[in-house]
Amino acid sequence: MFRQMVKRRWLVALMLGAAGCLSACGYSLAGRGTFLPAYIKIIGVPPVLNKSTVIDLDVQLGDHVRAELAGHGQYTARPTIDGVDAILDLTITSVGITPVGFDTNRQATRESVAVTVSVKFTDVRKNTVIWSNPALTYTEEYPISSTTTIGDPTAFFGQDASALTRLVENLARSVVMSVLEAF
Repeated sequence: MFRQMVKRRWLVALMLGAAGCLSACGYSLAGRGTFLPAYIKIIGVPPVLNKSTVIDLDVQLGDHVRAELAGHGQYTARPTIDGVDAILDLTITSVGITPVGFDTNRQATRESVAVTVSVKFTDVRKNTVIWSNPALTYTEEYPISSTTTIGDPTAFFGQDASALTRLVENLARSVVMSVLEAF
């Protein structure tokens, strides 16, 4: 009898705990929320304008942003602005490299790569800008490859193509999360 009472109490406590966890408290995991109107389903991501000296950064960024949007499941991303509910315009305004790590001989061993992007997200139906940031900056550090031209982004990415891919993937994720969650 005592065991049944203990089991019932545990079961009631477990059910109350589960109900508390399942109740809507307004919080969601980062990367899963959105503030967009429900009618926005198709997002146009036209070709990215590249004002930097890094070749192919614009193409890769556009492709990765479209893939990241599609990965959220509720959006279709197109490379055009025809027949879309919203438009995500991106312009790469700068890419800079700064040495941040040094060895005992004061030789640079790590560099910080900063990419600045101008972002504008427009609701086509209402013809209003939903969210914009003229200077969204993403920074990542990398070990220096065997380049002799420290600080030159084209030389850096020319020798370390995987660094460019990693940077673009993370930058695209940052852009999409910023747009969807209005950070």
